[in-house]
Amino acid sequence: MICRNLVPKFESINTIGNIEINPQKKYRYFTFKRHPKKIGQWIIKEKKLTSKNFIIPKNCIVVDLKPTLVKRIENWNFTLDNNFVAIPKIVLKKGLETKNLKHTKSVTRSSLKSELNSLDIKTFHEQIDEENKVFPNKPEVKSSLVQPK
Repeated sequence: MICRNLVPKFESINTIGNIEINPQKKYRYFTFKRHPKKIGQWIIKEKKLTSKNFIIPKNCIVVDLKPTLVKRIENWNFTLDNNFVAIPKIVLKKGLETKNLKHTKSVTRSSLKSELNSLDIKTFHEQIDEENKVFPNKPEVKSSLVQPK
């Protein structure tokens, strides 16, 4: 999934039920199936989400990038050992880095933001306070209270 503006849908405080995209915004959604005869290669198909609520499918890799910057998704032209898997590469449209400085910063910023999100630097989680207590007359009993800020 290549899109911007993900919308987390919470089941309860600090628990995400699913992540959706805004159906009014552009996105590109690809499915991958291992090629039955070519080791390390994928059969790549671009699809549209058919769900009424535009929930991002489970086990989906999300790339936080403007979908209009992407030319295509393709397989790599090298093979790896059987114990490695290479996901397909994203090919950006030509000239993005040289058209103008403002746009170049946008592509660089989007790439960096996507990488940081994958490392969970910016999370959807709400900040919480945690308080631990030990009772003096019963040291084997511990109490923990967790609540949203």
